[in-house]
Amino acid sequence: MAPPPGAAHQPGAAPTAWPAQPGLAAPPPGYLPAASATVQGPRPRVRVGGSLVVAGAVLAIICCFLPWVSGDGESRNGFDDFLLLTDNEFSIISSPATFVVVLAVIVGGLGVALLAAGRVLAVAIIAIVGASIFEIVGLAMIGFAAGHTDLNGGDVAVGAVLQAVVPVLSLAGAIVATATRRKPIPATPAGTMPPVPPPGY
Repeated sequence: MAPPPGAAHQPGAAPTAWPAQPGLAAPPPGYLPAASATVQGPRPRVRVGGSLVVAGAVLAIICCFLPWVSGDGESRNGFDDFLLLTDNEFSIISSPATFVVVLAVIVGGLGVALLAAGRVLAVAIIAIVGASIFEIVGLAMIGFAAGHTDLNGGDVAVGAVLQAVVPVLSLAGAIVATATRRKPIPATPAGTMPPVPPPGY
């Protein structure tokens, strides 16, 4: 059986991915079949990671107002003065929680950026660095409270202890955001053929 008109390949013509068959029209110019290759999808959302970063920052600020030192009729929060003994000299640290608040605002802003823009690798990495510093500062706040109790009695209270705990939330969120990857999607949608008009149309 002879092939229908247009089915034979003309010399010098580009090969077609849609072989002509009896009863079917030749594909229109520029037609491409479905592609099997994939490309990187859109920037993924990082709601969990961004929320953890923000939560750690907000909780750290709240903990600044909780007691850092309590006992013997005394209660101090992060905005009071702390008496320390360093190098055989007495020193007073005033409002150490100020450092916590400033750093919490920075880290929380990075978390908001992740929530708004999705996974931006540079922002996620900076959030990891910021949260790591956040944790170091939190440990230092426990040191201030412990140093004060060594000289004046009392106990390190929950507000100071949590300064070393809540930054872990921000650090975990930043790591989650960094580890999130784009999902591959098909490079092109499935090819479709336009409807073939009836003979004599």
